[in-house]
Amino acid sequence: MGRRMKLQQVIIENFVLLLVSALLTLFLIIYAFVQSNLYDNAVESAQKLSREAQLYTMSYLENEQADSLAESAIPVASYLASRFDVRIQLFGSKSELLADSERDQLPLLASDIDQALKGTQSYLFLKENEAPVLFFSSPIYDETDIVGSIRFLVDLKPEADLLRKLTYVFSGVFLILLGLAVVTARRMSRTIIEPIDDLRSVSHALTKGYYANKLPEYPYEELNRLAADFASLADAVQHNIRQLEHERSEQQLFIDQVTHELRTPMTAIMGYVDLIPKLEAEEAARCYQYIETESRRLLRLVSDNLENAKQKRMNGQIASTMFDIEALIQDSLFIMKLRMDQHGIKVLLNLSQLFVLGQPDQTKQVVLNVLENAVKYSDAMVLNISSFVIDESLHLRIEDDGIGIDPHVLREFSLGVDSLKSAGGNGLGLLLCRQLMNEQGGRFLVDSDENGTKVEMIFRLADQTKKY
Repeated sequence: MGRRMKLQQVIIENFVLLLVSALLTLFLIIYAFVQSNLYDNAVESAQKLSREAQLYTMSYLENEQADSLAESAIPVASYLASRFDVRIQLFGSKSELLADSERDQLPLLASDIDQALKGTQSYLFLKENEAPVLFFSSPIYDETDIVGSIRFLVDLKPEADLLRKLTYVFSGVFLILLGLAVVTARRMSRTIIEPIDDLRSVSHALTKGYYANKLPEYPYEELNRLAADFASLADAVQHNIRQLEHERSEQQLFIDQVTHELRTPMTAIMGYVDLIPKLEAEEAARCYQYIETESRRLLRLVSDNLENAKQKRMNGQIASTMFDIEALIQDSLFIMKLRMDQHGIKVLLNLSQLFVLGQPDQTKQVVLNVLENAVKYSDAMVLNISSFVIDESLHLRIEDDGIGIDPHVLREFSLGVDSLKSAGGNGLGLLLCRQLMNEQGGRFLVDSDENGTKVEMIFRLADQTKKY
C-alpha cells in the first residue's frame, strides 16, 4: 500500500498547481501577443524607412550619374544611417557587400539579400548578444534593372527591454499570487477539514454512547445541513437503541413469566417421576395420568405464551426511521394524480421540507387511504394539504371541500370502537389509518361536517430538522 496523503495537503497542492498552470499559460499568451505586436511594429517602421531609402538611393544614382552602385554606396550608406539613426548596408547585384555604416562582427546573412535581389522585400530576426536585430532588405532599381539591395539593421533592444520588464513584473505578481494562493488554500482546506474532524469526534463519542454531543454552528449552509442531518441520525440511533432496550426488557420479562408459569407443571412432573418407582401399579397408573395431564398443560402454556408474544409484536410500536414528509406526500400525489385529474380535483400544497420519525411505508399507506377516500366518496373539488409544527410534533393536515363523513361513523370513530360500518365504505379505512399511525408513535385525527373533511396526522419531529 502506497503512502497515504492528508486531505489538507492534497487540497493545497492541487489548488496551487491549478493556479500556477493558469498563470503560466496566461503569461505565455500575453508575452507572445506583446512580442508579436512589438516585432510587427518594428517591421512596419522598417518598411516605411526602406521605401524612402530606396527612392533616395535611386535618385542619388540618377542625379550623380554614377556608373555603378559601388561608386555611390559609401556616401549613400553614411547619409541614410545618419538620417534614420540606424545601421545601413548596401549590397551589389551579386550579393557582395558594397558599404556598411558600422564596422563590427555581425554576420552577413544572405537569405534576406537573395530575396531582395529577386525583387521582393524580405526580413528576418537574429538574436545578437542580449537583444534581437531586425534585418530588413529591399531591392534597388536602375530604371527597370535590379542593381543591388539595401539592408536596414534595426536593434530591437527597447523592445527586448520592454519584454524583460514585463517578465519581471509578472514574476513579482506571480510570487505574490502564489503566496496568496497558499494562504487561501490553507484556509479553504481548514474550512473543509475542521467539520470532518468535528464529525469524527462526535462519531467517536457516539460509538461510546454519548448521544448528546452536537456539531457546532458553521458559517456555511451546506455544513450546517450536514451537521443537522448527523444530529438527526444520532437522535434516530438513540431512539432505536431505546426501542431495542425496551424490547430487550420485554423479552426478559417474557422469559421470567414463562419460567414462572412453567415451573409448577415441571415440578409436578418431576415429582411424579420420582414417586413412580415407590408406588404400586395402581397408584403408579394414576401418576402416569397426572404426568400426562400436566404435560398437556405445559404444552398449552408454551403455545399460549408464544402466541401472545407474536400478537404483542404485531400490535406494538415498530422501530422508527427518519424520512422527509414532503417527499412522501409528493410521491403519494404522483400515484393518485391520474385519478384526481379524472375527477377534476385541484390540489393546493403548503409544505415544508421537514424530517419526522416514523415508518415511511405505513405513513404512505395512510396518506393514500385518505386521498382514496377523498376521490371516491367525498365529491370534493379541492384538496388543501399543509404542514405546521407545534412544540416537537409535525402536524400534517389534509382538507377537502366534499360532503363529509357519515356522522354515525364519525361518532363511533371518535369513541374508539373496534369496528365501523358505513354505506360509503370508508369506515374500515379510518380504523386502519388510526392503527398504522398508533403503531409508529403518531396520532390520527378526523373532523368532518357537511362542508368537508379535515384529517390531521401528527408525527414526532426529528431533532434539528425543524431548522429548515
